[in-house]
Amino acid sequence: MGYTGYNTGDSGRLKAVIDVLTGLENLTHLDLPESWSLGLGFNGGPGCGNVYFGKEGRIYLRQVIKEGAEAVEKGGDIMVANLPHLTSFTIGETKANITRTKEGIINATWPWTGRMDEWLMEVVPDISTGDVEYDSM
Repeated sequence: MGYTGYNTGDSGRLKAVIDVLTGLENLTHLDLPESWSLGLGFNGGPGCGNVYFGKEGRIYLRQVIKEGAEAVEKGGDIMVANLPHLTSFTIGETKANITRTKEGIINATWPWTGRMDEWLMEVVPDISTGDVEYDSM
């Protein structure tokens, strides 16, 4: 079961805001809202928790969280490309780990970088069968 919410693509909303901020060279940190509100093609997934119950619901929740993480990465790429003077930034509650190479290349990494599947299982672990909260729904 895959997440089938509307994907509107990148609205350009984040880039438009960043264009205003590029002149602020003393800006070193920026806190952005959650990825679903940045106009990057991810709408946050279903708000009703019932779709996330049971084994299939947990698989579905992992898919929604993965798409949210991918939107965070997309937003992070836009940030480092357009605001290279930032020393830190967050998207939602997730802080980017910013690194700079000797050649001046800036990278933003996240808690799931290079280990998405493992991270998803940490965030939404499997629940043993017979769990009243999830299996009886």
